[in-house]
Amino acid sequence: MKQAAKPQEPYAEALYRLLKKAREQGVQLLMDGETERWYATSGTIENVIYAVSETGCTCQGFASFGRCKHFALYLEQFGKRPPTAAELDAAAAEWRRVQSLLSRHQIKSTADWRHVQTVKSTYERNCRIVPQSAFEPAPAA
Repeated sequence: MKQAAKPQEPYAEALYRLLKKAREQGVQLLMDGETERWYATSGTIENVIYAVSETGCTCQGFASFGRCKHFALYLEQFGKRPPTAAELDAAAAEWRRVQSLLSRHQIKSTADWRHVQTVKSTYERNCRIVPQSAFEPAPAA
């Protein structure tokens, strides 16, 4: 009897899970000052580093799955990790709340306006006008 295939984890959620794993294992990003290339420590194997960039990582995990904890940490470091569905929902909910306050003229102090600008920039960054599918890796040929 055939087993049902596991549903594939969405790319953004996989990167978030791998980011948490990288932090738990103490993976660190290192930059070579001469070449300005980035490297990541293994997290599981001592004295091993992998070259990492916005296009990928040299570890076996990335070679096998097209994503890894080193790559996730790199993307997070440079603000390029795609937001998860939960992060998108939270940003949208907070933006709706702030818009409601604005419509009722309840933003009065400078601190309130700064909060509005922070929420707005977070919303714009997380809820890009780019379809979520643009963050998915290209299918293997």
